Amino acid sequence: MADACVKEVDQRLAGKTYEVDADKLLTSAAKADAADTYQVSGPVVFDRGLASEFTQMLKCKARVDGKTASVISIEFIWSMEDLKKAE
Repeated sequence: MADACVKEVDQRLAGKTYEVDADKLLTSAAKADAADTYQVSGPVVFDRGLASEFTQMLKCKARVDGKTASVISIEFIWSMEDLKKAE
């Protein structure tokens, strides 16, 4: 399930420099609104080590059907405190 969410992030953020920890996503897994649906969350770090580095939180909901998972929704949550102001 976390792998499906990471794959979706990879598609949406193609061309950007970022890191997502699939293990952290997996440890955050919780049942969502349906028996076969789970939600995971964790940080996405953009431009690690650069002056432009910032972090967003990721929430991803996926449906698990046997051994496959499909993403139902994905949300990037911005924290204004994490954004660096232009100098």
